[in-house]
Amino acid sequence: MEESGKFLLIPAEEISHSYAKRPIHMNGINLRDTIKPLDGKDAVETIAINLRQIGEQRRKAARMMIGFLNHPNFGWGVRAEEMLLVEELRFFEVFNGHPSVRNYGDDLHASCERVWDIALALRLGKHGLPIVYGMATDDAHGYHAYGVGKVNPGRGWVMIKSPHLTAEGLIHGLEMGEFYATSGVLFDEIKREGDELRLTIRTEAGVEYKTQFIATLKGTSLDAKPKLDKDGRELPVTADYSADIGKVVAESTSSTPRYKFTGKELYVRAKVTSTKPHPNPYAKGDVESAWTQPVVP
Repeated sequence: MEESGKFLLIPAEEISHSYAKRPIHMNGINLRDTIKPLDGKDAVETIAINLRQIGEQRRKAARMMIGFLNHPNFGWGVRAEEMLLVEELRFFEVFNGHPSVRNYGDDLHASCERVWDIALALRLGKHGLPIVYGMATDDAHGYHAYGVGKVNPGRGWVMIKSPHLTAEGLIHGLEMGEFYATSGVLFDEIKREGDELRLTIRTEAGVEYKTQFIATLKGTSLDAKPKLDKDGRELPVTADYSADIGKVVAESTSSTPRYKFTGKELYVRAKVTSTKPHPNPYAKGDVESAWTQPVVP
């Protein structure tokens, strides 16, 4: 950790807050000063004003900083409808290695990937807001005992394209979308060339890979249908949306998968799932995977 050019520690803070007892946590990266969380009138404003605090410190300190929303399903804290309305939001955790964050949702609650697609579709297709990029993190707290149910490192991280191992270089790569999120699968290249999105997977012997290209097409219904309880009352959860939001538009088992844009997509992203069991999984049965960032054709 003390070798220059090989390892970098960056100061950061989890800005832990809540709205109506729902946890709303954000990370500030490369901060100079501690940030005290502020209250908002609702979940949307709570996220927005605390991201603005990071932006204000960045301007005053003349220093590269970013903020991102953590684990939206932890405590079912943040719904897709709230994420999609935060103009300041640029990054969120699509995968978090903490065993309590409910990445995969349940019968009533949308998974973090589903929340991502809903937010992308409505931000781009209805509200004129920019892309939200997907992060993967460990949320590590325990470093001595390892296993399912423990809170260990090595479960999720981002790979950033940067010419220099500096905080400024890494944050620039994140802001440009020149990164991917992973729990183990690696790429040698992710490239948009002409009307194609091209991936080159760094393969391992004996491991198979499946790439799903995921998109929402222009003209897809963006209408929401609230989920109701047994008495017909609306539940405080992400609503039901068309299955065509975030649908798989192509699949490949090649190590160099390609997707050709049709011009009908609001965005396209890729998920690569391997057959390699994760050595220290977030949940029993997890395999190593990776998520590329959404691209607008």
